[in-house]
Amino acid sequence: MKKFTLLCIALLSLTMLRANVISGTCGDNLTWQYDTDGHSLVISGSGDMYDYDEYGLPCPWKTVAEAITSVSLPNGLTHVGSHTFEWCYNVKAIDFPSTLTSIGYYSFRSTGLTSIIIPNSVTEMESGAFAENSYLQSVVLPNNIQNLESYVFGYCNQLKSITIPASITTIGSDALNYCEDVYLESSTPATITNSTFKSNVVLHVPCNSVNAYQNAPIWQFLTIMGNMDYEFNLSANEGGSARITNSVCAANTIVIEATADAGYRFTGWSDGNTDNPRAIVLTADKTVTAQFEQSTTYFHVSLFGISYMEYNDGSSNGPNWSGEVLEGSYIRFEAITNCGTFTGWSDGSEYTYRNIQITSDTTITANYTGIETYQVSITAGEHGHLSNEIVGEVSSCANSFETRAIPDEGYHFVEWSDGYESRYRWFNIYSDIAVYAIFAKGEYGGKLGETLYWSYESDKQQITVSGNGEMTEHGYGYIGYFEEIDIQSTIDKLVIGEGATNISKSIFKSLRKLTSAELAASIVRIDESAFEDCRSLASISFSTPSSLIYIGDWAFYNCHELQSLSIPEGVTEIGKAAFYGCSYLQEVSLPTSIQSIGDNAFALCSRMQKMHVHAVLPPTIATKTFEQVSHLMPVFVPQNSVNAYKADPLWGEMNIIGADEELDSVDNVSTTASATKQLINYQLYLLHGDHIYDANGRQVK
Repeated sequence: MKKFTLLCIALLSLTMLRANVISGTCGDNLTWQYDTDGHSLVISGSGDMYDYDEYGLPCPWKTVAEAITSVSLPNGLTHVGSHTFEWCYNVKAIDFPSTLTSIGYYSFRSTGLTSIIIPNSVTEMESGAFAENSYLQSVVLPNNIQNLESYVFGYCNQLKSITIPASITTIGSDALNYCEDVYLESSTPATITNSTFKSNVVLHVPCNSVNAYQNAPIWQFLTIMGNMDYEFNLSANEGGSARITNSVCAANTIVIEATADAGYRFTGWSDGNTDNPRAIVLTADKTVTAQFEQSTTYFHVSLFGISYMEYNDGSSNGPNWSGEVLEGSYIRFEAITNCGTFTGWSDGSEYTYRNIQITSDTTITANYTGIETYQVSITAGEHGHLSNEIVGEVSSCANSFETRAIPDEGYHFVEWSDGYESRYRWFNIYSDIAVYAIFAKGEYGGKLGETLYWSYESDKQQITVSGNGEMTEHGYGYIGYFEEIDIQSTIDKLVIGEGATNISKSIFKSLRKLTSAELAASIVRIDESAFEDCRSLASISFSTPSSLIYIGDWAFYNCHELQSLSIPEGVTEIGKAAFYGCSYLQEVSLPTSIQSIGDNAFALCSRMQKMHVHAVLPPTIATKTFEQVSHLMPVFVPQNSVNAYKADPLWGEMNIIGADEELDSVDNVSTTASATKQLINYQLYLLHGDHIYDANGRQVK
């Protein structure tokens, strides 16, 4: 066998013989031709075929592998290369030449072959040579080969039976992992692995070698049957399966058993016998078929002291389960591991895990000693109930408990008293438990923080926040959840009750139908984008006195309908673009505590008519804090601070007026002879002759 890299690449150039034939070289003395019309691949010449690599040098006909319907191998071929005929799904049969000595790695993987006869000249078949052939049903192995490599017939799921010649001394992992009956001609057990065969395989061995196989490593855990003096064939009709479970060579006796599929029932054997399992003494060759029919019969099954149960596509946690099960169905269940000491089942089985087929009414109980008991109270608080409530002494065998919190009409589930938030709950009973479900008014609601909650009342179209502490950041807010429960277009009012210490980032962003918000005195800060794009928000009520010290960036960005704003005493900072685009905002009052106002904080508030700034020292502002706000608008500041504001490079550009002048300035000027009042761009001006004066009497034109 030869492996080539660069040399092989040079030899793989394809030559067009005629329009429907392509060809090339596949060995030192081997060529190939593929007829694109007839879909036939012909190998010619002698010697070893090149080995190909699935991820490196590809087989030259790989691109047409699925179209090939026939393969011809020449007499004189000694080695079939690796990966040469894999994926040839439409090749149903192949003749191997008597000159062949070896078959490469994955060479016939996933073909359409249904049966193969490997000549006795073959002494080596590499791993996976015939793996994953879903149609392969019959194999004749050569009698000179010593090793069946790993995966050689792996996942050939139709290959139920095979005969292993006496020459085989080693059988690798997953080599025959779908075979149900394996006939071994050697009296000496070969070396195998834990995964060579499927767990329920029946191994037929020479009668005088049964003990040798039953005592050999790994073989001892498999079903070993001695070959009889007579041939016995066992099969099953649709609806079930049958297998040999025991044999006594010397007495020519076998034991067979039929197993119905789910929804079927065993009706008997083809010779009229209905025993199951059944012992047969062979006096001649015999063929028996297990017969089944569809069942419409249901049996009642009760299981006690279990940790869980599985039936068809359903499952249930313990400790007890009862139900109607279709005849022939399998149920799986297990004893509870924390229920004292398991001593066995009432039907005599001692295995913790069970997998049984139901053929009659069945009641099975797990037996335990040293069982613990716990005090359990799982209940509902006011305004709701549980789908399953438990109060009292509970055995550790209860294992787990399932329930669901159900609110009364007009209320919603908040959480469990131990902080668990889902209203669906599994309780594992490993100790004393006392927990109850908490409900609150409003059809919807949830948590906004560790001890902070929200609820929605449809009759008021109102969200109420209650509880205490920090509001947790929720990324881009609750708008996605509000949309999911279809209330985002009905939320008109927000009330944040006393106890909340902040309004978190983006939490109420884009609630475009929200018109009013009442904010508790306990709120210390309003975080970034908290009310951004709440375009209908016309009223913000700050409690007084207030704990608020900070209004974050973009907090009220694009709140168009806001007309009047009085920032409470204590606020020291207003972030950038906090009130950007509040285009209907007409009047703003800022407290004595204000120290800084961010860039674009009031940008595009184009209808603003006046502002009161009560801070003695001019707050820090940026170049665009009042972008597109009229600088002729009166800005009233403390009387003693007028000069300081006018001296500030940015505030000085505004129309700074002392607070004492606010009440009488307009009236005094308006009494001037022949002076008239006029509103220009929402600002009050006086016209006197050809001149225009501001509300403070200063000439502006």
